[in-house]
Amino acid sequence: MPGGKCAFASGICSKYCYASRGRFLWNSRCYARNLKATTGEDFVGRVCDELHAATNGNPGTGIACAIHEKGDFYSLDYMRKWGEVINKMGTVPNITFFIYSRSWVSEPFRLELERIGAGNNVRVNLSTDREMLAERGMPKKIGNGLVTYLAETDDDIPAHPVDLVFRNLCNKPTSPLERIGECLVCPHETNLFVATKNGLPVLQDGKTIRIRCQECRLCIDRVPKEWEAAKDAYAGVPGIRHPAEPSQAGVRDHTSQ
Repeated sequence: MPGGKCAFASGICSKYCYASRGRFLWNSRCYARNLKATTGEDFVGRVCDELHAATNGNPGTGIACAIHEKGDFYSLDYMRKWGEVINKMGTVPNITFFIYSRSWVSEPFRLELERIGAGNNVRVNLSTDREMLAERGMPKKIGNGLVTYLAETDDDIPAHPVDLVFRNLCNKPTSPLERIGECLVCPHETNLFVATKNGLPVLQDGKTIRIRCQECRLCIDRVPKEWEAAKDAYAGVPGIRHPAEPSQAGVRDHTSQ
């Protein structure tokens, strides 16, 4: 981001930003190049070329493109470029875009988000926290997008019902926790669900791993009600040693449901 900070970050968001540590710091030169690329006149074409290469190379695979691994929309011009990318890729059947943004706090940005969210190949998720809800109130959803909440601690209960809560990973929470208040916690962060493939738990060094985004899909195209119907397929305890035989796996593959 210009100046190293997201334009609409709250105090809580800035304090606990996951992108201010670890591998994100190691990749700072790469992110600087990416930022510079967004200002170029060829940005839309370059991104579309990369996405076409990915979709054409994997014709039978659904691909989800997260707009921003680190950051947010920093200008209306930049946001419109992504809107153009999403529109141009609208005829490609095996790609979906999803967005997390706090820019809904600005009316011009909110209107542009609504234009982008009108596409049938994108989900716009609105990010909040305790400070933002207190100052701005509960945002109206955009299309089929979610309203999400960053909880400072596991007893930081949203003042308004939200679709999804993210735990503060700076606190390195390890206790299993499916909900904060009445709000669903990101399944990847609950320590209650394991990744599966072909009816077996996914193992790393002989241990089960936590459910991954490509199986949960709440951010991408699944709604909480659908997750409630599917979650039993991923029952398990991440991080334990687990035999790989089908008869002992104890979990089902959900990909066909």
